[in-house]
Amino acid sequence: MRVDSAFEPFLGAFDLEGLDAEAGSVFGIFTDGRLACTNDGWERFARENGAPELVRGWPLGRNVYEVIPPDLQPFYREGWEWASESGNPWSHSYECSTPAEFRHFRMTSYPVGEGRGLLVVNSLVASAPWPAGEEAGRPRAEYYDARDRVTQCSHCRRTLHQPSGRWDWVPEWVQRWPDEAVPTLCDLCASYHYYARARGVPGAD
Repeated sequence: MRVDSAFEPFLGAFDLEGLDAEAGSVFGIFTDGRLACTNDGWERFARENGAPELVRGWPLGRNVYEVIPPDLQPFYREGWEWASESGNPWSHSYECSTPAEFRHFRMTSYPVGEGRGLLVVNSLVASAPWPAGEEAGRPRAEYYDARDRVTQCSHCRRTLHQPSGRWDWVPEWVQRWPDEAVPTLCDLCASYHYYARARGVPGAD
């Protein structure tokens, strides 16, 4: 497990070997977002989900907000600030599916170091194969706008179908973001998972 020497004292209540053995991704951050620790699950999840750059190009000290889409940054900032200031864990659920499998995760952020850092634990809650027909081919040209860009939700990973305005599941673009992708939030994720909850008590989820 990689741990910043300045962050390690914050983890006195935790078993580092146990954290490293966690099946899910575990990472720690200072309150300004600088990466402070990662377990083996962080690296494994990155490799298995098409983000090897999170292993090769992410030394401790780099800011995690660099990889959080701008639309989602206010949500995470508010949640993490709430946890640090209140001294209570902050949790929320999210989807991170693959082309073949629906996956529902739970993220719990524990304040550590008297509010100077956070330990973030991601746990798989449920998974199931997609129903038959979910991967049927669709005309891909219809997902590109007039500027040859693809609009994809940063949360559920659905893609905007330009002619109809609906949000579709495009499996290969879940496995790998299209080069032309513009990350945003679909209306459902923006209203339900983020903005509505962020206006309440973040730790209530």
